[in-house]
Amino acid sequence: VVLDDWTVGYATSTFADPDAEPPVIDGAGPNGDISKTQVLVRWLHTYKDRWVVAASAEMPSSQPAVDDHQTAKCKDYIPDFAALGQYQWDGGNSHVRLSGLLRFLPYRDLIEAKNHTILGWGVQLSTTFKVVPTLSIFGLTNIGQGHSSYTGDLSIDNFDLIAKKDSPGRLYAPTAFSVTVGAQYFFRPDLYACLALAEQRFLPNYNPADNTYKYGLYGAVNLFWEVTPRLTVGAEYLAGKRKNFNGTHGNANRIDAMFQFAF
Repeated sequence: VVLDDWTVGYATSTFADPDAEPPVIDGAGPNGDISKTQVLVRWLHTYKDRWVVAASAEMPSSQPAVDDHQTAKCKDYIPDFAALGQYQWDGGNSHVRLSGLLRFLPYRDLIEAKNHTILGWGVQLSTTFKVVPTLSIFGLTNIGQGHSSYTGDLSIDNFDLIAKKDSPGRLYAPTAFSVTVGAQYFFRPDLYACLALAEQRFLPNYNPADNTYKYGLYGAVNLFWEVTPRLTVGAEYLAGKRKNFNGTHGNANRIDAMFQFAF
């Protein structure tokens, strides 16, 4: 539900910036983006068509790595808090945004029979702008601790909190970092191509299990044709790589196609 400056309900997190993500057909999107959607209450206001500010309280959903022997998951009871400040121009089609995230991540130490809450945080800088009328640039980079479940690749596992070395029953919030860049070029108003490149890095304080994710690389190039105002078709080549802490890695190559009818 949207009423004036307020949004209440299921929506994209205030910490995310979908407009700064390069267009891709791949449903998961670049592996370095922030794309979490959840129940929230958000206030957003635009000043003089140039400045945008927003703040929200969002339904928490942490993903700690617990083993149910030394550590256990607790119910998330404190909302995640997100905020942003944005400067925009070109009728709102170009902008620079700084976003922040604050989380309170609970878990239970089964050895000491105590509950603990770890502070998690994230910061993101994002932008999209036109270089010339036919060429637009996209970019975002974020870093944080305990914000992994908001990110692309790391949300597939429990990386918000992980075991603290030589401290049985204790967890901590590891650092994660990602960057995404892209470009969109219009050959004509109804025909355009996009390029997207991204990297996601997991940066714990020490090397965890050998099969744990270390970094991922992502690349996509595509072509879209707006056949009519309601019908768009496209094709895309996608390449990706994952490397683990023990040096093992895997590569993937894929071709995507899209047929979209809007109504």
